[in-house]
Amino acid sequence: MGRPKAFDRDEVLLKAVETFWDKGYERTSVQDLVDQMGIHRASLYDTYGSKQELFNEVLERYSKLTQEIIYGPLRSPGPPRKILEAWFESLARDLCHSYSQGCLMIKSILALEVKDHPEMLPLVRKHTADVEAMFLDLLERAKALGEIGTDRDLTAIASYLRHHLYGLIVTAAIRREEEHLMDMVRLALTALD
Repeated sequence: MGRPKAFDRDEVLLKAVETFWDKGYERTSVQDLVDQMGIHRASLYDTYGSKQELFNEVLERYSKLTQEIIYGPLRSPGPPRKILEAWFESLARDLCHSYSQGCLMIKSILALEVKDHPEMLPLVRKHTADVEAMFLDLLERAKALGEIGTDRDLTAIASYLRHHLYGLIVTAAIRREEEHLMDMVRLALTALD
């Protein structure tokens, strides 16, 4: 009979999220993971399988976390348009004034050759579809309240906002200037007019 695991699986997985987020998939070694997660190499393999399987689980956990923490305010009650404006403005400020590692999904898809990691693509696609669905839900609420014209293609606007969001995150990695990011936000939100 095997020994019971002496660690909290979810807590250890969060440490793996931080490690991959900080170093990226390619630069993260199994030893880095073992050191940061505080588990033995055998426990890593027994619990999570390979480094790639662990990374896939990390991406799934990251997606759930960001939907709860980052995108959660998009589900708040109140005027949808104001919620969206305040959310983008807050994100732009946070990207400039706090330590931001960017988006793990974006970093991963840009850094890895998809042909070498085909199992990652469905995870990233699901995450981006979930983000877009949150924008679409908010836009539908705005349309129902007359905040957006009834002739607007909400699916296209939701897709545009997701693209803008990712562009904002990448731009902030290059140029952490709040006024510049706020200009980007103001321009993007004209899509609602």
